[in-house]
Amino acid sequence: MEPQKKRILVVEDEVPMAEALSFKLKKAGFYATIAIDGLQAVSRLEKETFDLVLLDLILPNLDGFGVLDAVHKHKIRTPVIVLSNLNREEDIARAQKKGAKEYFVKANIRLNEFIERVKRMLNV
Repeated sequence: MEPQKKRILVVEDEVPMAEALSFKLKKAGFYATIAIDGLQAVSRLEKETFDLVLLDLILPNLDGFGVLDAVHKHKIRTPVIVLSNLNREEDIARAQKKGAKEYFVKANIRLNEFIERVKRMLNV
């Protein structure tokens, strides 16, 4: 029997970026699905089980910090990696304080390198 694919929720409002991430993750053997705003992400996390969330911080309706708050409030245990263009120390510290396991600045990491980090985090 084939092992269950790890499920990843990509929370990204820039559709080309979301699709590129989803495509790369699927190619690497993951099940990846997209939420294009924070409210949609929280709704999906309340109803479905994921192994990992990739979260942008600048989102419509509910920003990434609000998503992190909701994850904590609803006791959702899914680990969250932030992938954002915000690179100020206070944003990074705030996201980590709210529970983000890792924080990557989009401009500072190549997609292939990022996928490798995801694989290591999920022990794949």
